[in-house]
Amino acid sequence: MKRKIPAVFLLLLSVVFSAVCLFSCKEKDAKPVVITVEEPVATGTTLVEYMDLQGIDYKISNGMVTELDGTKNSTKSFWMLYTTDETNANTAWGTYEYNGATLGSAVLGAGELLVAQGETYVWVYQTI
Repeated sequence: MKRKIPAVFLLLLSVVFSAVCLFSCKEKDAKPVVITVEEPVATGTTLVEYMDLQGIDYKISNGMVTELDGTKNSTKSFWMLYTTDETNANTAWGTYEYNGATLGSAVLGAGELLVAQGETYVWVYQTI
């Protein structure tokens, strides 16, 4: 009987830890982050610089946005960038519908992509 109590306890403990992980490890539903450049910008302004000017909270690691508005990339979910700027988008790589427009996947990262007045840039948290 003494051996059954630790075995039952360990089983119960593993069930509790599994339940905690199931609920706390769940992928977060993140809203898209929409950046529309309405005012004139200085020539050569990158999206990262524009995000700084707008006070958008983000983190970059190895040239890739790894966190945006408190939502971090995971092993299966990532922040993907789409834009209305047709010279810097590739619809063959992916598209995103926003306000009746089809945005193409950005061909450059936020640190290299130059923003343009009148264009929209949308960060979408997507799971593969």
